[in-house]
Amino acid sequence: MDLLHSIAEDIRFAFRMMKRSLGLTAMAVLSLALGIGATIAIFSVIYALALRSLPVQRPDQLVEVARGDEINLHSYAEWKLFRDKQDVFSDVLAYNRFDTDFHIGPANQQAVSGLYVSGDYFRALGAQAVFGRVLQPSDDQPGAPPVCVLAYGLWRRLYSQSRDVLGRAILVNGNEFQIVGVAPRSFFGVDIGHTPEIFMPLEAERTYRDYQPFSNGRQTPSLDDPGGTILSFVGRLKPGANVSQANAGLQVLAPEIYKALPPRPDRSNGQSVARRPFAARPLTSEAWLQDMDMMLLLMIMAAVALIIACANLGNLLLARATKRQGEIATRLALGASRWRLVRQLLTESFALSVIGAALGLLVARWGTQALLSALSWPDFTISLDLSWDAKLVVFAVGLTLFSALLFGLTPALGATQISLNSAMNNGVTTGKGRNRLTNSALVAVQVALSVALLISAGLLARTLQAFLAQDLGYDPKGVLGAQASWQGSGENPHREAAVGEELLRTFRSLPGITSASWSRLSSSYWLSQLAVTEPSGSERRIGSYLIFVSSDFFRTRRTPILAGGDFTGAGSSTSFPVAILSEDLAKVLFGGVNPVGLRFRENDSRVNGQDYTVEVVGIAKDIQYRKPGYAPLPILFRPVSQCDSLCSGMGSYEIRTVGPFAETAKRLEAAAATVDPRIVLRFDPLSNAMNGVLHRNRAMAAIATTFGLFVGLLAMIGVYGVTSYATAERTREIGIRMALGAQRGNVLRIVFGETMWTVCIGVALGAGASVVAGSIFRGMIWGVKPTDPLSFGFAICLMLLIAGIAAFLPARRATRVDPMVALRFE
Repeated sequence: MDLLHSIAEDIRFAFRMMKRSLGLTAMAVLSLALGIGATIAIFSVIYALALRSLPVQRPDQLVEVARGDEINLHSYAEWKLFRDKQDVFSDVLAYNRFDTDFHIGPANQQAVSGLYVSGDYFRALGAQAVFGRVLQPSDDQPGAPPVCVLAYGLWRRLYSQSRDVLGRAILVNGNEFQIVGVAPRSFFGVDIGHTPEIFMPLEAERTYRDYQPFSNGRQTPSLDDPGGTILSFVGRLKPGANVSQANAGLQVLAPEIYKALPPRPDRSNGQSVARRPFAARPLTSEAWLQDMDMMLLLMIMAAVALIIACANLGNLLLARATKRQGEIATRLALGASRWRLVRQLLTESFALSVIGAALGLLVARWGTQALLSALSWPDFTISLDLSWDAKLVVFAVGLTLFSALLFGLTPALGATQISLNSAMNNGVTTGKGRNRLTNSALVAVQVALSVALLISAGLLARTLQAFLAQDLGYDPKGVLGAQASWQGSGENPHREAAVGEELLRTFRSLPGITSASWSRLSSSYWLSQLAVTEPSGSERRIGSYLIFVSSDFFRTRRTPILAGGDFTGAGSSTSFPVAILSEDLAKVLFGGVNPVGLRFRENDSRVNGQDYTVEVVGIAKDIQYRKPGYAPLPILFRPVSQCDSLCSGMGSYEIRTVGPFAETAKRLEAAAATVDPRIVLRFDPLSNAMNGVLHRNRAMAAIATTFGLFVGLLAMIGVYGVTSYATAERTREIGIRMALGAQRGNVLRIVFGETMWTVCIGVALGAGASVVAGSIFRGMIWGVKPTDPLSFGFAICLMLLIAGIAAFLPARRATRVDPMVALRFE
């Protein structure tokens, strides 16, 4: 009871001291809230991506089945053979993500994301329905009634958790599906970062799916396309088996499956993918693997910000402890033990930490959403389970205690290690010199970490600047993209081609449209194989991306034709095949020879695997479809008039307009309705394509800059605090100097110079650390060297300016001390 009473007294006294120094308390709480909140936010995201267990039975037994070094994507034909022939796993499943329109009534329409899954999906994962039932193998058969399972969140949001939902019909792409069950609340499958809202059988995808183009214009492949690799495979290891044993079985199984399938060209060199074996890999978060460097850098930044905040507060508490030495000496003289006083001072630090951590949880809640927004793509939002569990609680509590000890222990020990005789007589205490050295060291550490963080932010900002300055091969300004599709069931390819041509003519005739083009993609997701004959007579084959475009495609994009001409007058599907090559593809196919007028052979697996001859009519400048800094894609452009049945879907249009996009979109929709009222247009400015690619770089630069400015502010506060502390400590010395004739300028130079010398040491250390850090994170910067002079110069000059202002104010105040007052100060 005595101990509890004593602790309660310490807590009450701590709050009285915080109330007495409201400015210091507010600054301490705000600094800790930002530092602790940012650290918890980033750790929460990392924990959800990489450390939290999947919400399924025995997740450690699950593996993904990839093809060599490729991602986990397979065709539907591979799935049927794999499912029927494999004996490697106790259970296997396949799934495919989708985004679609969902209707629960005539006036209710919204976009939802979901999964098409194999019949054994839920059973293999050990998931049961909250009520109703899950999907079964009988639901995944040709001719089976269309059914679906709702995710818990969608059921709660749209149906208010009503159990009457069973048996209701919903519309998905104009087709009715019967609700047969609701998935568990925490269940999202095996894709960390993706939370599906509805589950439907794979067979429903083959039968009812309305194939829409991706946001970048690429057509989603059909399950019936032997080259359409869109399914992910997951297997459950047999009891007692491991990944190595599974891989041994897959090495035997893969050749059997590939033997039953037609060869499929590889993306890069045209070789058959059948040579790549299946490989089992532990389930990992794709988002985590892609963003590991980014998350690691963010975690380091948050830790640096927290350490700087703690060092800053340690400085301020050291200064406050110096002012309280008379009080502490009195308490020691009255019999208080040193441990008792250390406990009291640490209680004050813990109180500040607890309040800072409480506010930090609010910062963390906002910060996690900001991080998820930064990690997400514009057309794919990452959704994570950020609920708290014991591990997160332990981390938050441990971080709070660590912060309290980090900034509270040194001032507490230093304040109680004083000479009673000198303190009671207002003399110079024995710990002042040591405290001054500690303060200087902390300031140097703060400045070094701040400079390193500012340089890192500068490198990321310069990387973004380099990306934006790169020539994309086209001018997206003033170009509106329009994805066209059918409402409800689609049409046959010939009808789609006829309507597409009429739609293009209609768009071109509208006022304010300077040019318009139409592009379609092959129904095969995989690339075409191109073959050329070498002078020696040997044949060389390579892979190429294939896009069918109308005339004016390059004029609309303002992509230069480097040689030859456009597709004007290319004719129809019965005309001789012609093509325009991207600059990169032309070099790969023909070397340095001008290929206009030359011919090559193209192979398409859907045309009986036969080659047909194509003539080159032009070379176009490389168009950057990927992130700047990546090598350009080899692209084969063919006339859309020669696409015919090789294409599926309406395709996409690009319209260069002189008017506002909103008004142009209304005119385009009205024009499309006159061609066919079932046509649906989805608009997206062409500039959004690259904005989406650079979204993470822009977000990373913004976050790093925010951290940099924050720690710069903390460093400014730290320099100001230590200079004020040093000035207050040397008031009597300054008074003596001035009484003996020292000029104010001399005093200013002494106080200001000592502080800036410490700052310069910190700047040098920070610059050196930045060179090392730049080498480690070299993969995150592009178009700029890790030792970029502009980034280093800006960060160093900014820190010197901040530190100079912070040191000048208390130094200037020291020169205004009245010598007589200063001599009586102590």
